[in-house]
Amino acid sequence: MALQYKEIPRGLKKFLKPYLKQLTKPQQTHFSTLITGLIVNDNKTLQEINDALSEKDQSSLNRFLNNHDLSALNDLRLARVQRALPTRHDGLLIIDDTLAHKTGMHMEGAGWHRSGVSKRKEWGHSIVNSYYAYPERTLGYPITADIFTNKTNKAYVYQSKKHIALEQVKYARTRGVQGIVCADSLFYADYVVHALDGANEKYLLGTASNLKISVARAPRKMLAEYFQSATFKRVRIHGRWYCISSVWAGIRNVGVRRITCSFPEGHEDDNKKFYVTNLKCSDKELMCLLVSRWRIESWHRDAKQHLGLEDYQVRKDRAVRNVVLAVLIAYTVLVLSLLHSTLRRTAEKIGRPLQSIGELCRFMRVAARKRWRWVTCVLRTKLEEFKEILNREVLVKNAKV
Repeated sequence: MALQYKEIPRGLKKFLKPYLKQLTKPQQTHFSTLITGLIVNDNKTLQEINDALSEKDQSSLNRFLNNHDLSALNDLRLARVQRALPTRHDGLLIIDDTLAHKTGMHMEGAGWHRSGVSKRKEWGHSIVNSYYAYPERTLGYPITADIFTNKTNKAYVYQSKKHIALEQVKYARTRGVQGIVCADSLFYADYVVHALDGANEKYLLGTASNLKISVARAPRKMLAEYFQSATFKRVRIHGRWYCISSVWAGIRNVGVRRITCSFPEGHEDDNKKFYVTNLKCSDKELMCLLVSRWRIESWHRDAKQHLGLEDYQVRKDRAVRNVVLAVLIAYTVLVLSLLHSTLRRTAEKIGRPLQSIGELCRFMRVAARKRWRWVTCVLRTKLEEFKEILNREVLVKNAKV
């Protein structure tokens, strides 16, 4: 069967090269096939990726994923991406979990977990992710990901999601990742706050509305009750209005912390969020950080919709973890590809850069199908034809050029 794609795009090859130096020659081929397939192929199962990009039997790719521990590549990935896009103290180290829904009941590490979307238990892998976000940039990059298993899973040592989150903070710091620790209410606990304080971390932690606080030594009230009568400020972030109020208050077993309540204007009744923080910035600066916290939700969506985080069909735990790592690498390679000279030239010619992971995936799909040399030639000599192809195959409907 003829291969669907003619080559691995040069815009990907450049940023895959450092990983290949750590692998044997057969491993290099499988690794490049996997990462490229996750980016350019519509169907992200190993069978479809192998059929579209490789003339080898799929069993070779399966053995590669099942028999090799690729976790060391994540350290290399973080070192490389931070050289080009260094983290900063005013950025966010965001931690959150997501459920990769599965159907195979024999997948190692899978279990019944509560879905944040359906609000009921569903079968799959619960993955705790950490992601670095720049407040002023749309795309950051993932730091690491761990698979959470239930206590009932006797094959694995149980570790709560809160402990996994603290381990991911330590992991990030030892790899030079900076930023304010940010997480939603799932990860809030007294011992989490104490651990972050002990490590001199700056943090912004979501908490439940029934947390009790004492303001100026007054009787304790639940957050929902206190902020019913609080005064809110209106701030405009990225063209949208938000309301925010904050107060320094005492929390039992924790001490005095800044408590913040915020919501998009017009959604006071159904979208109030509460946070505990030790930051001393202005309310507007705090609101900018809270808005940026949603970047990890975009990462989850992109990883599932465009990079196949839910589509893998491997069963063994090592293979699952290798595929999850491959998704992290694929995302990072796409973010770095924006620095490639051809993509910078594309942005200059069409008047805007490619702005999302979806657009980058579709651009690389065109390049893999037509070859990179075709992209550079048509960009130089047939700009209108190039724009027409971008509008038809790459750009979203409301972003035509």
